[in-house]
Amino acid sequence: MRLVGLIRAEQDPLAERKRRETESRRRGFTVAEVAAEWLTRDQAGHRSLREHRRIVECYILPEIGHLRIRQVRKADILRVFEGMRKTKPVMANRMLARLRRMFRWAVARDLMADDPTSGLEPPADEEPSDRVLDDTELAIIWKAAEDMGFPYGHIIRLLILTGCRRGEIGGLRWFEVRDLDGSEPRIELPAERTKAKKKHIVPLSKLAADILKDCPRAGGEYVFGREGKCAFQGWSRAKRRLDAIVVELAGAPFEEDWCVHDLRRTCATGLQRLGVRPEVTEAVLGHVSGALGGIIGLYRC
Repeated sequence: MRLVGLIRAEQDPLAERKRRETESRRRGFTVAEVAAEWLTRDQAGHRSLREHRRIVECYILPEIGHLRIRQVRKADILRVFEGMRKTKPVMANRMLARLRRMFRWAVARDLMADDPTSGLEPPADEEPSDRVLDDTELAIIWKAAEDMGFPYGHIIRLLILTGCRRGEIGGLRWFEVRDLDGSEPRIELPAERTKAKKKHIVPLSKLAADILKDCPRAGGEYVFGREGKCAFQGWSRAKRRLDAIVVELAGAPFEEDWCVHDLRRTCATGLQRLGVRPEVTEAVLGHVSGALGGIIGLYRC
């Protein structure tokens, strides 16, 4: 309607658009406008784009999205962190990391003079998690995953059996699954899909192979994504559903919260209990270092 009004008033819409863009540049873009450009231009191919967008939309824009980016000061950033330091300490650190990337991107394009996060330390201390699930907890999670079914329940059970990272299983593609009906069923992860950037072969037990055989083939390349067109998404929502089933089975929540990565740590600790040598455990988990300190320090081996 505005365009029609300009035409009826015999005004040039393109000239009006240029005038508004010039005025916007003079005033400076808002944090919200720069964030949208940063996500579109700089982060489009990033594997964590979905999480970057969630943090920007849920935590950054409500607090400082309205500010002109040239006007953002350290005090603005610190004010946001002050409210998150105690309630969401880990998220506060993640938020700082995203802000720092975005502001440096903006400085490089002359959208602002200086990075207001420069010199800021992470707002909260993060203690490395050492949660290892006991056998009773693990059995309850397994049963809850069975009850939940495909896809998330299958993912959880494969994580328990293989010790893989959640992204390795959640993003599993059918061509990475080999010899399911043969004598050497396995997953072959290419280098670009592993944290170590090296090919990783995951031998599968009969139980693990049976779980994969139970996965429906939707026609796409991915095992667990919607219609096989993408990697699995919706981790937080699915975890909440699983936790609800766990409470039903256990009669109460676990005394200590657990996260999906704890399954990997529990796998490593279980291998140690069985007498598996640390270097073998490293190989199972796909670690590249031959130094035993990495496994010992991280997984109680």
